Amino acid sequence: MEEHKFPKTPDYSEVEQQADRAIDAFCEARLNGKSVCAASETATQILFENIVESEYEVVEKILTENFSFTVDLTEDGWVDYWVNRILEDVPDLFDGCEFLSYGISAADIDIMNDEIIGRITNYFETLGFNGIQ
Repeated sequence: MEEHKFPKTPDYSEVEQQADRAIDAFCEARLNGKSVCAASETATQILFENIVESEYEVVEKILTENFSFTVDLTEDGWVDYWVNRILEDVPDLFDGCEFLSYGISAADIDIMNDEIIGRITNYFETLGFNGIQ
């Protein structure tokens, strides 16, 4: 959770409960004749239910895919700087997206991607940069 820079401290009891549910699902699937691979897939889905991409990861991906010619992203330090600055300076960045227990709905990110890119473009334009290039 910390590695992916989720903004809130994880509720470890909730994570443990989800892990227990995943183990139960794996065991039940195996008892019902599913292969180890199929049972693992089911358990993984349950384990990561409600844990999707962090706000940081979403902005990082959008920046590196769309704004590498707008601002200097050649070093990890610059990527980190710009991601944190955007998250701090653009409070409406994820308006219209559903926040799950940990992270933002992947479906909403897909749907709202162009709007999020537009908000970042507007932000860079207010700083004197030329948006997406």
